[in-house]
Amino acid sequence: MKIAIVHKNVISAGGAERYMRNLAVLFAEQGCNVSVYAAKCDIVNNPKIVFHKIKIIPFLPFLKILSFAINSEKEIKREKYDLIVGTGNVFYQDLYFLSGGVYSRYVWISLLKYRTFLGKFLRYVRRLLSPSHWLKLYIEKRIFINEKTKYFICPSKIVANNLTETYKVDSSKIKIIINGIDAEKFNSVGKDIARKSVLRKFSFSDSDFIFLFVSSNHFLKGLEPLLDAFYLLNKEQKNAKMIIVGKGRENYFRKKSEKMQLSDFVKFIGWHDDIREFYRAADFFVYPSFYDPFPNVAIESLACGTPIIVSSLTGASEIIEEGKNGFIIKNPRDAIEIFDKMKKAISLRKEKLMEMSVGARKTAENFSNEKHIKKIMEFVGAICPS
Repeated sequence: MKIAIVHKNVISAGGAERYMRNLAVLFAEQGCNVSVYAAKCDIVNNPKIVFHKIKIIPFLPFLKILSFAINSEKEIKREKYDLIVGTGNVFYQDLYFLSGGVYSRYVWISLLKYRTFLGKFLRYVRRLLSPSHWLKLYIEKRIFINEKTKYFICPSKIVANNLTETYKVDSSKIKIIINGIDAEKFNSVGKDIARKSVLRKFSFSDSDFIFLFVSSNHFLKGLEPLLDAFYLLNKEQKNAKMIIVGKGRENYFRKKSEKMQLSDFVKFIGWHDDIREFYRAADFFVYPSFYDPFPNVAIESLACGTPIIVSSLTGASEIIEEGKNGFIIKNPRDAIEIFDKMKKAISLRKEKLMEMSVGARKTAENFSNEKHIKKIMEFVGAICPS
């Protein structure tokens, strides 16, 4: 089967970028001949994958988006494929992956990250004045009402509902397939060793309870209310510690943490390519995101045997069983609710925490790359019998 993958960047960094990269490799492992149409691609030495570099105008976001959409469509039409798979701001595909969700819904939901009405209003006005915003809306509408795009794969029920409610897409064209991860790479082996390493690295004590937060957009993923919640927890539980991994206005949050006198309790470590040690060392992963179709970090944490506290506004909440593999926050803006869930986690008996760790790992085993690609190939086989 000849398959084309189209996305602006098919690389290891970033959520959608990494997902499309993994998808290309998984298709190749299934024996498919894969062509990648992207401005950047870091897949090398794979004879089953051919990279077609798409030229883009290298300045102004609006022109970058438009030039990639136009040029990728032009290049793909030069060849004949059994299936064209796209995601992001692209014009031409048979099967569209909504790995980033529905943009028009994201625009509204993401305003939750601003505390005040003025903050929400100013951000929305900035969007209205942005040519890129209108271009993204145009491309999205074209994707969802264009007859060329025949099927849609959504990573969660949240995204599927957004799609049907916003664009009235026929539910028969939608398939929900939760993202997959490398379940061998992300595992719970060596949790004790990882914990000892992290305790030593940050001068934490054996009795400390470690919370972990990971993101590439700290504001959108809810770090501000999380810090507020941790401040409340710190007043009662001095053995509570938190590690912040990733990026996104990190200096702002460092200063906020310092003002709260949390420097000894909250550690910012910036971006790390490999964070398995932190997943394994943590007692709980906390992710009060205002929007996320389905965060891979949630499954990665579960796979490493670390239960999670996650927002109901993320697709990951759909695989959480309260008290078995994690807890769900209904309102990620509510620091009191986050505090209550963190307090509940830290008060767990050691035996219960171990039980939830095992439950977390069992949950993640359902979403291995092997099971993920099997579901996709079954769906592809049904819509593309050749």
